[in-house]
Amino acid sequence: MATIRNVIVLVGSPRKDSINRRLATALVNLAPAELMFRIIEIGQLPPYNQDDDEVPPLAWTEFR
Repeated sequence: MATIRNVIVLVGSPRKDSINRRLATALVNLAPAELMFRIIEIGQLPPYNQDDDEVPPLAWTEFR
């Protein structure tokens, strides 16, 4: 029996029909059964700012 691997796919665009979302969906549909996918939405996260490393925005803390 094959080992099941967990794979996270990050989708950064909030658009319902973004190319990234379409590619993620195609990847999930075409992948072998041994891969278990989870699509993670990151469109709500603010852009990374190194100045915020000491006290990161709440959205980043919740995401982590």
